[in-house]
Amino acid sequence: MKTLLVFGLLLAMTTFAQAQETRKLTYEQASALFGALQSLDGHQRVVKDGQQERIVQEPYDIAPGLRLVIAQDMLKAKAAVGTLQVAFAAVQKQFVGADGKVPDDKLVAFNVEVRKLQQEMSDEQFTPIRYEELKPSTNNFPPSVLAGLMPVLVIDEKK
Repeated sequence: MKTLLVFGLLLAMTTFAQAQETRKLTYEQASALFGALQSLDGHQRVVKDGQQERIVQEPYDIAPGLRLVIAQDMLKAKAAVGTLQVAFAAVQKQFVGADGKVPDDKLVAFNVEVRKLQQEMSDEQFTPIRYEELKPSTNNFPPSVLAGLMPVLVIDEKK
């Protein structure tokens, strides 16, 4: 009986560990993910209260436990965006002339450096989100939100 219990616990831990597999993203991907995760808070809807109309934020219907994953990944993405902003400011200082602008002859080099920053891998580890957990049959997510989620979205292609 103890062996069966230990086996069951090991199986559960292995399954949980596989579900908690993480992904590293570029700073550009993390920035897009941050915006997409913010959009998962819900959508706005106009409601009438007699003659008065007001806009309410209606939360999306998503799988239990997913809101915590979203919150954790949002904090990680926010940290990555902050790092990118600090690095961008440093590159800007390097290239900006006395007039506060990047000179035309340095514009290409500036853009190359900015692009390199965006393509660097962030230190953050993001948790994959299963497409089914977003309940796409009941939620109508805009394509831009799904595009921002793509680096962490796991789509079961068997269906």
